[in-house]
Amino acid sequence: MSCWKSFNISKDLGSLKLMIFSLFGMICFFILFNLLFHAENIHSKIGFLNVIIFIASLILVFPFHKILHGAPIWLSGRKAEISIEWRMPLLPKLYCNIKGPISKHLAIVSLACPAVLITALMVLLTVLFPSQMNTFALIGAINFFLSVFDILSLVH
Repeated sequence: MSCWKSFNISKDLGSLKLMIFSLFGMICFFILFNLLFHAENIHSKIGFLNVIIFIASLILVFPFHKILHGAPIWLSGRKAEISIEWRMPLLPKLYCNIKGPISKHLAIVSLACPAVLITALMVLLTVLFPSQMNTFALIGAINFFLSVFDILSLVH
């Protein structure tokens, strides 16, 4: 059979359990990232510009994560759109809506794309700028927090 069972990870696991998995994954990612790149860590002074760049990066991780979900779909020539729903004034909810059916392989690539690309980018930036390792580790950990849902969808 070539079709997938329709499932809802949030409903199957529960929102609280999914949040706990995501927080645990985020903490583990941060610790492992710091342990792997600890030898390259060079301490530098934290300036005001670094704080502004860090806050901007934290704000942009979520939209960039969602856009990367749609990138493989767009590159394959299919239709997908990013939509925004404003439930709270400061916290928008982003959706990547895919028009029509897609293949299983394209769905897997679309789910894995943000986790792989953002993590690889954070590793590359840590190698290039070791003094900013903690910043890149935290951005990567937040991306992993967002990717736990995708990983559980892939495993399911």
